[in-house]
Parts: sequence; C-alpha cells; structure tokens
Amino acid sequence: MTIAHSLEPIRRPEYTGENRCVPCTVLNVLLAAVVSAAIGLVSPSLMAGSFVAFLGAIYLRGYLVPGTPELTKRYLSERVLALFGKSVIDDPIAALHGDEIDAEALLLEVGTVIDCPDGDDLCLEPGFHDAWIDRIRRETAADDVVRAFDVTAAGGELTLEDREHSFVVEAGGIPIGWWESRTAFVADVAAGRELKRRYPGWNDLENAERTRVLGSLRVFLEHCPTCDGTLELGTETVSSCCSSYDVVALACTDCDARLFEFDAGALEA
Repeated sequence: MTIAHSLEPIRRPEYTGENRCVPCTVLNVLLAAVVSAAIGLVSPSLMAGSFVAFLGAIYLRGYLVPGTPELTKRYLSERVLALFGKSVIDDPIAALHGDEIDAEALLLEVGTVIDCPDGDDLCLEPGFHDAWIDRIRRETAADDVVRAFDVTAAGGELTLEDREHSFVVEAGGIPIGWWESRTAFVADVAAGRELKRRYPGWNDLENAERTRVLGSLRVFLEHCPTCDGTLELGTETVSSCCSSYDVVALACTDCDARLFEFDAGALEA
C-alpha cells in the first residue's frame, strides 16, 4: 500500500484541489500558527512539528477546525470575502442588478417588449421573439461573443466554461462574464446581436448596461429557448464554501437550465 493510498480515507476532495476555499485555508493556517505558538510556549521543541502536522491536515482535508466552511459563511463579512475574490458582486445576480439603466424603458422604446393583449403585463413583441429564438437555435461560436459584447480577446484565447453554478467566459484566462447557465449565455448572445440590428444606440451602452438589458429580456421568455420546456419561477438557497444566499430563479422544468436569478434579499431591502 502506498503512502498516497493510505491517506485517501482522510482526504476531503470536496474541500481541496479545485474546490479549496481560500478564506477557509487562510483562516485555518492562522489558527494553526496561533495554536503552534501556544504549544511552543510549553514545549519549544514541539512547535515546528505541530505546525507541520497542522499544515498537513489542512492540505489533506481543506481545514483544521471542523465546520470551518459554515463558520466562514456565518462570520466572515462580504467585505472580507471580497479580498479573496469571493464577493457576490462577482456573480451574475449582482452584476445584473447593479446598474442604473432602466432596462424596461429601453426595451419598450426599442419595441422588443410591448403590452400584452390583455393589457395587464408586458410581453415580447412577436417579431422580435421569433427572430431571437431563431438566432438562439443556431450554433453560437466565440466570434459571436466578440460581436455581441464588443469583447477584445487580444490578450489571449477566448474560452467558454460550464461551472457548478454558472457559465463563465474568459479572455486570456481572465473572467469577463458570468451567466446562470449556458442556455442563458446563448440567449444573451443571440439577443445582443438582434438588438444591435434593431437599436442604433446599442453600441453606445456600456457592457454592464447591456448585461442588465439582456438579463431583463430573459424574464419575458415563456419556454426554454433550447429545449422548449416549461419555465418555472421558484426560490432556493445557493451555497458556496464561504457564503449562501436565497435566490428567485427562473428555470426549465425539463432540462433544468437556469434563465434568470435574482437575489431574494434585494426584494426585502
């Protein structure tokens, strides 16, 4: 039996490797240093050994103190988490609602949404809806992203990646956009190209403003644009290693693709 194999029972892959939480790791290393220093006051010869042992535990398990992931969710503020790139500002929910542009007014002005026949709500204009769905169902390549969002990938290759709770576009290894799912991403790229054709001022908008407008458009979809399944609005708690928050989500009941997420806390504010 190899050493690596003998260590498998104590490994926690859900908290190590790509899943390692930087704030949790930093917190545990600091605790290990404090405890080792305390041991050193009693027995200096044991201080270095204990610190190495603690670091080994953190390396294998992701944490030293049981329950660290829950502790960071409860006690580390968003400001502290932001220092490690863990702020909720970096997710599609916050990005969608962080700008001042009145997306609904713009969509009404362009004519992409209109009053529903019953007059009680807003609906997608039929011509725009059909053109949008047609674009969605075509193959979406990286070049389409560049055209839709004015992205310059001169700094490196443009990559598209599915992650656990989001779909990410990177240019040269640097994230430049987050979406709730690949379906939401494709919908935005298609809508962006169609809006550019219909609205002369589209290129004058900042990318963050376009993101807000495109995200707002997805709310008006009645069926999943990729599988034509039924879309349903619901609430759930989204958790990462360091935080958790409630979201209102619009998702397909057939393929589970998320079209839209909204921080439920913003509704209560």
